[in-house]
Amino acid sequence: MALIKPEIYSSLVREKVSGKVKILQLAKELENIDEFREVGETINFPVWKYIGDAETLASKGTITPVELQQEDSQAVVTHVAKGVTVYDRENLTALGDQIEEGADQLATSIARKLDTDLITEVNDNVVMLSPTAGATAITEDELFDALGLFGDMNDTELFQGIVVNSKLMKSFYGMPSFVSTTSTMSAQGNGIPSNGLFGYFRGIPVYVADHGTYDSTASECITYILQVGALGYKRKRDIFIEEQRVAGQKKTDIFADMLYAVKLLDPSKLVVARKTVA
Repeated sequence: MALIKPEIYSSLVREKVSGKVKILQLAKELENIDEFREVGETINFPVWKYIGDAETLASKGTITPVELQQEDSQAVVTHVAKGVTVYDRENLTALGDQIEEGADQLATSIARKLDTDLITEVNDNVVMLSPTAGATAITEDELFDALGLFGDMNDTELFQGIVVNSKLMKSFYGMPSFVSTTSTMSAQGNGIPSNGLFGYFRGIPVYVADHGTYDSTASECITYILQVGALGYKRKRDIFIEEQRVAGQKKTDIFADMLYAVKLLDPSKLVVARKTVA
């Protein structure tokens, strides 16, 4: 007799993953595709090229239209997997629900891997770096300097979010524009974490995520500021659950896996703030 119903368990793990990812929720999910089938295979992420600024039109002149063009940005398919073992005896006698706990831990494992792969993609391709004086602190002015790298593309609605390490929470509590009730930039509820959302800085959502936001080698925090469309990902197959009964040991192994690819679609829509920028 099956210990779980894979299709229902898949939905349970998938729902839990969506509540645990931090970086992934700032990435754009592009259409699912069928073109790739194997781990390590290279796929293309199409990126629209800018048509250029408008030109002056002379009296009785003619507008010359230009074709919309895309350029391919490549990414490698990743296959991630994790499994848990549930023993019959322990499932019947242990405190708590091992099936539910297994789903929770599988979700955490996959969510952290997704976020780690996105962070790796960002760190390998970042082109705009903004320095901070402290390794584990950040100031209002340093955040404004980082946002300034986007130039006039600074409208609040253009931003997907700011991701910070929990070590920087203390810095935000000391920012008047973040916590002051009289500041026009402060939002109600700022500084009270909920589902990873820490508040809003200049109207931009601020998320706290420790996975991938701390460089242990340099002992410093890394802050990511992302605009809409900076990151993208594609799923070949969503979370898939299989179980394997080992009757001789009175146990059931539950496996979860996922096929996907991630890509920094537009480096001009990402700024990284940290002490080490060289």
